[in-house]
Amino acid sequence: MANNLKFKILAIVIVILVCIYGIVGLPKSTAELAANWRRNIHLGLDLKGGSQLVLQVQIQDAFKAEADSVIQRLKDELGKARGGAA
Repeated sequence: MANNLKFKILAIVIVILVCIYGIVGLPKSTAELAANWRRNIHLGLDLKGGSQLVLQVQIQDAFKAEADSVIQRLKDELGKARGGAA
């Protein structure tokens, strides 16, 4: 069991190291490391802080729409009831 766990940890470490090597390579200085990082990592608009979206429910409008639909349904049912009795 412990041997299986060691193998999994080793596999994870190897995959992480390969990914880091793919991104930054083997830089010879910190300037080269920063240049490799900027060249190979491209942040999307959401990670650059480009936009913000806020959704809000207009409660008064929602209640009015619901009340209007209930009133219309009651009028329809009342009209059917009157039409059926006549």
